[in-house]
Amino acid sequence: GRLMTTLEELDLTNRTIVIFTADNGTSFVNQGDKGKATELGVRVPLIVAGPGVLQGRTSRELVDLSDIFPTLAELADVPLPDDRIIDGQSFVASLRGETNRGRQWIFSYLRDQTMLRDHRWMLDGAGRFYDCGHDRTGRHYKDVSASDDPAVLAAKENLRQILSTLKPR
Repeated sequence: GRLMTTLEELDLTNRTIVIFTADNGTSFVNQGDKGKATELGVRVPLIVAGPGVLQGRTSRELVDLSDIFPTLAELADVPLPDDRIIDGQSFVASLRGETNRGRQWIFSYLRDQTMLRDHRWMLDGAGRFYDCGHDRTGRHYKDVSASDDPAVLAAKENLRQILSTLKPR
């Protein structure tokens, strides 16, 4: 609050983007998952305020920390460099309340463990596969690792294929 008040006092709110986030999951939700390649181990808050950003809106979009750079570039109307690979995708449309083409999956890694999830399914660092449904809390996920349901097997194979193309840098 003090930061936002100071920006208002300095008349900078119309040209300042404020982003609040963290680097890994929160311990108050589940002490055992902090710092692990699980949803609760990597999920963090993301609050964005600034010109062109709808206030008081929540979104169910998947966002990865690599998306911050292209989002800030788009908000500043600055082109992305074309001499390097940019892994992130801008989420400006979502910030403006527009339909977002959106990220289809997010990826996280910690040491030798990875976590990959899309809007419904998650493959965690221990190799467990979950049907997350519409939940984003990590509390009501259904472990379907041993399922032989064709939809589960197809979703698991899809995430495994994506994971096979990713290499932590």
